[in-house]
Amino acid sequence: MGGQLRTAVGMAQEEQIAMKRRLLILLALVCVLNTISLFTLNAWVMAALNGVVGIALYNLSKENPFPFFKKWVLGLSLVAMLIASPMTLNSLTSGIRHLGDHAVSDGPYSLSYVSRFGLWWSAVWMSLGGLAYGAPYTVAEQVLMFWPGPEERLWNDDFPSQARKVRDQIEDAKRKAGSGSGVYKNDLIWRSYCQDDCDVGLALNGGDLTVEIADGGAQCTATARVSVWYKPQYRSSTILGYGGYALRIDQAAYWALQELGWLHPFTLRYRWAC
Repeated sequence: MGGQLRTAVGMAQEEQIAMKRRLLILLALVCVLNTISLFTLNAWVMAALNGVVGIALYNLSKENPFPFFKKWVLGLSLVAMLIASPMTLNSLTSGIRHLGDHAVSDGPYSLSYVSRFGLWWSAVWMSLGGLAYGAPYTVAEQVLMFWPGPEERLWNDDFPSQARKVRDQIEDAKRKAGSGSGVYKNDLIWRSYCQDDCDVGLALNGGDLTVEIADGGAQCTATARVSVWYKPQYRSSTILGYGGYALRIDQAAYWALQELGWLHPFTLRYRWAC
């Protein structure tokens, strides 16, 4: 009985070790993909650091890792990545702008496959960054662009009403309708994404709101519509800023991915009873 217990414990430990190794290999692969994308977007320092971290992680996944490439290398590289993060924002802004210029002047098909992948992978990270930023609806819209789907989508959700601008426009429509009926439409434009509610601003800026009042004011339906696609005329959308460092997205670069079929735009409507 004791031998069987020791055998079971040993097998469990071996399985834990195997899972740890698989996780380290997966993280190393992500670092390699990051390296390719960052080099493509001119963020060479962060690309090199990701490469070092990837090698360190892969080395740690081995049964007998090289003694000169152990945990201290990984720790120093992670600290260096943290220090280099602010300047990386400016590097990425420059790199994305360069690819946007290339796509506008020579056409989307002039982008190499490496450049296309670098941009596409950066879109994946922007989605993950949106989760860290606390913008789940914005992330959901972005993630849906990665797969082909219907060009018109409807969500029965009152998410837009989190923003004061939306609530004010609904109340204004109700006042105008009084005891009657009517349809009232307004643009949804914020000068900065977080001017009102960050998630609503990121998800709906540039869209519009339609409020339908019926049955003498007894029924009120609001519909917020937004085009979830990149437009080549918007070339400097600030996503993240800190001091003299900022990540500005040149939508022309991601518009090229749409034209190439790597991203799939659509129109989204949020509808709810107001």
